Amino acid sequence: MKIFKFFLYLVVLFSCLLMITKHSAIAEPGFKDRAAILEVNQQFMDAIAAGDGEAVGELYTEDATLFAPGLDPFIGRDAIAEFFQGAINAGITRAVLVTYELSIFNVPKFGKSAYEVGNYQLLAGENGDILVDEGPYIVIWKKVFGHWMLHRDIFNSSPIE
Repeated sequence: MKIFKFFLYLVVLFSCLLMITKHSAIAEPGFKDRAAILEVNQQFMDAIAAGDGEAVGELYTEDATLFAPGLDPFIGRDAIAEFFQGAINAGITRAVLVTYELSIFNVPKFGKSAYEVGNYQLLAGENGDILVDEGPYIVIWKKVFGHWMLHRDIFNSSPIE
């Protein structure tokens, strides 16, 4: 009887461990990729706060495209860096990115990719507390040599009330 109870205990214990592993964040497919993408978003926000448009541009692929409202597309890292440096020079001191949806997948002949849907805020002022612009965005991400980079970025301004 003791052997049976011990065996039953082991079965229950292993079942629980399998359930915990199956449902934990670490076991979630793409967890490391999601964390890496969110880290790049943090680097984006930090670069804006540092007033460094060039650092923002370095987060994009060489052939990236930025679609900003009412403007022609900005193609390439340098053009994107100039766009963000212009925003910083115009008084933007802080950016806030909030991700609502992030999906990672493989595309044949393109590699590992992701799309992100979220909301942004651009703020000005010494304390970064004056809302200048906000709205939704969509980013297509591309993994290049093991690093996640923004590849296509489009955002739309929403009316500020």
